[in-house]
Amino acid sequence: MLRAHGRYSAIADDASPFDLYGSRRLARRWKDEVHRRLRARVRAEAERLGLQLTHVADRAGVSRSHFWDVLAGRKSPTLSWLAKVAAVLGREPKDLLSGDPPVPAPSRKVQRVPLVSMAEAAAAFSESREVRPSGWVDAPARRAVREGMFAAVIRDGSICLFGPLEGGDPAGKVVLVQLRGGRCAVKQLRAAGREPIIAELLEVLVPGPR
Repeated sequence: MLRAHGRYSAIADDASPFDLYGSRRLARRWKDEVHRRLRARVRAEAERLGLQLTHVADRAGVSRSHFWDVLAGRKSPTLSWLAKVAAVLGREPKDLLSGDPPVPAPSRKVQRVPLVSMAEAAAAFSESREVRPSGWVDAPARRAVREGMFAAVIRDGSICLFGPLEGGDPAGKVVLVQLRGGRCAVKQLRAAGREPIIAELLEVLVPGPR
């Protein structure tokens, strides 16, 4: 924009990337858009896994205050931060910056299993009742969801899929067993043990933080 005396104004049209203030506004808009995409994707992925955002921060090993500052746009994420958070959500770091997650095709049926705590899994087994989920997790499309399947966060922070024991001999399988005092643990059996078997570990859905 030209003034009457012919000088170029610093308060110029936003469309000019060469103007000092216009460039800053464009850079700010780009930064805001990156944070918007990151915030939307992290929230969507956490909801998909049935996790609270504070749990995402804890499992990623990043401070809650810094986690919220990044999502709010007050601080920029580092590559290390992105890698840790993406690992918890089962995604690649670049996925978190790619915007909103794609909407699945209507023809594809999304299968979900209840997400429960280890304590709830043990209690439901001992009381012979259905588990009371704290959330829901998408099951892998390649696996048929059967009655009795559930997901739980094990000791190392991984989210694992459990289901009824397949086959008669549990030797060599990784299972969730009930211990004394109502506790439970994941262990690989060398042979049939004394501890009651709650479920078999079918696969790791989301690896725990390293």
